Amino acid sequence: MKNVLCLRHLYIGGAITIALVAGYYGLRELLGPGYLQAVYDNELGGRYLQTIEGHSKPRFFYFSRLFETRMQYWLPVVLMGTAAGMMDGKSQLGRLTRFLTFLCLTYLIILTRMETKLEWYDVPLFPFLSLIAATFIVLVVNAIAKRKWWVGTVGKWGFVCFVLAVLFFPPYSASFEKTRNPENKKWKYMLSYCLQDAVRGKIEIDGLTVPMDRYSPQYHFYLEILKQDGVDVTRKSWSQLVPGETVLATDRDRKKMMEPLYAYLLIRDVGNAKVYEILAKR
Repeated sequence: MKNVLCLRHLYIGGAITIALVAGYYGLRELLGPGYLQAVYDNELGGRYLQTIEGHSKPRFFYFSRLFETRMQYWLPVVLMGTAAGMMDGKSQLGRLTRFLTFLCLTYLIILTRMETKLEWYDVPLFPFLSLIAATFIVLVVNAIAKRKWWVGTVGKWGFVCFVLAVLFFPPYSASFEKTRNPENKKWKYMLSYCLQDAVRGKIEIDGLTVPMDRYSPQYHFYLEILKQDGVDVTRKSWSQLVPGETVLATDRDRKKMMEPLYAYLLIRDVGNAKVYEILAKR
């Protein structure tokens, strides 16, 4: 560490980086006054020090997600890779693993201190955690390849392929099954299933309005196909609905979005959703 701190290239590189970043932000502020304040409010002070839009989670939210869902299959491999890298003080793989471990821990600590917590904030970690897992796999494969007690090359590499297949099969099979049949979060896709049935001609939604406020490209895909097929379906914001309009909505959207804004009447069930008539604004 002492040798690294004594390298002049470290300080030259740091100075160049600081100059480029400062130049970018300074130029951006000149072109659009108020940019620095917006960065502070949204990236530094605002969402970091305060909870925005109700996105409050437990302090160790990201750590628990790594164990429970994000890397439930790969985390043991990552931890073994970290341990191997810490014990290997000379090789390039060992140095790489220690650097990646420090990088991931630093980022996790920053996220943990943040008050606004969203599910996708930990996504930048995954490439680096994957590299740590990969370094351990490489160490295991190299250790097997150096052994002398294998009967021929075929037997040695056949065993390597078997170990890798056992390692990779559980996470990839789980991902495939979740994509093919996402029952555990089916409530998130109810409207998508309904629009998909409409595209296939199983249900009729002609003349209905589909209200949505959030960015939902999975809905837009089906809506564009329906419009091309001549189906009269309209997309609106929840706040733009008017009395007399008939809308397509799921139970979850009805409770969360429609009830606070409108008096309504249930008309009929349509697949995984329902058709409501807007009676009046509240």
